[in-house]
Amino acid sequence: MADFDFKKIQSYTFFVVLIGITILFLWMVRPYVYPVFWAAVLAALFYPMYQRIARRVKNNGIAAGLTEVIILLILFIPLAGIVSLIAQQAVSVYQTFGNKETFVSLNVYVQELLSHPLIARYTGDIDLTEQLSSFGAAASKFLYSWLSAWGQNTARWVIQFFIMLYTLYFFLKDGPKFLKKLMHLLPLGDVYEERLYHRFVSTTRATLKGTVLIGAIQGTIGGLALVITGVPAAVFWGVIMVVLSIIPGVGASIVLIPTIVVLAIIGQWWQAVIVLIALIIASVIDNFLRGPLVGKDTQMHPLFIFFATLGGLLAFGISGVVIGPVITAFLMSIWQIYEEKYHGDLVREG
Repeated sequence: MADFDFKKIQSYTFFVVLIGITILFLWMVRPYVYPVFWAAVLAALFYPMYQRIARRVKNNGIAAGLTEVIILLILFIPLAGIVSLIAQQAVSVYQTFGNKETFVSLNVYVQELLSHPLIARYTGDIDLTEQLSSFGAAASKFLYSWLSAWGQNTARWVIQFFIMLYTLYFFLKDGPKFLKKLMHLLPLGDVYEERLYHRFVSTTRATLKGTVLIGAIQGTIGGLALVITGVPAAVFWGVIMVVLSIIPGVGASIVLIPTIVVLAIIGQWWQAVIVLIALIIASVIDNFLRGPLVGKDTQMHPLFIFFATLGGLLAFGISGVVIGPVITAFLMSIWQIYEEKYHGDLVREG
């Protein structure tokens, strides 16, 4: 009896130590969770390409390095150019918002609109110069804080970028070994573990494919409308629309609706109509493409996608665009596994 109790104590102690050391390790590496996560995402997306290269060069290390070079050429070098252009145009936007004359001129148009007999009877005598100037000051302050944060965090982002590249190299080169070991250690069973892995890959691919494609289309349509109508810093606002398209049902409207209002106020009606048409097209694209592109491959209802994306963004920042849907997909997979394993009991209990 004593021997049995001692063995139980040994088992409990071992698992307490195992869990404690694991938690300590995760706490230690927590600053690098996002670079490791994005390395895993890129490895899952580009692993078929790595396999094709590996078959040709017959060397896994060289194949992983060449795959990373291709990823840099396809994704990160163009992205760096876009970020540089955004920064330049953001400075221009900051200067525009910071210029009080901009809002004095806008107030002239507003006063002309408010002086119309049909409107004046309800609004009375209103001078919006001060309010518009205050808005400009607040907007310029926000942009200044945003640009400052970008500058201050540059070194940290560069370090995380190289950590991601380093991790990605080994995920490509030794990924199957890592997965095999992980599946061996997890007690779920190989069939269910493989299902979760494939769910991670399909959800990641579908989320990024849908988000990037919808964002690119919305940003391009909105940006072209702004270029045609002569709105300053059209590229900057176009990229903002690409980023905002992450949020289902919102997207380009946050930029285009205020643009339509301002253009209408200053009397540029045909320009306002062009931007309105762009807004309608962008909204239709979001409603009709997001479901087939994201929902079909993730096997999730649009409502789940909506809350998974919003919840992910609030909890994890920009990485939550992928993390949120992945967590939700895992949750749904676990419930499906539960239903399969205990189907007989569930039917019996009614």
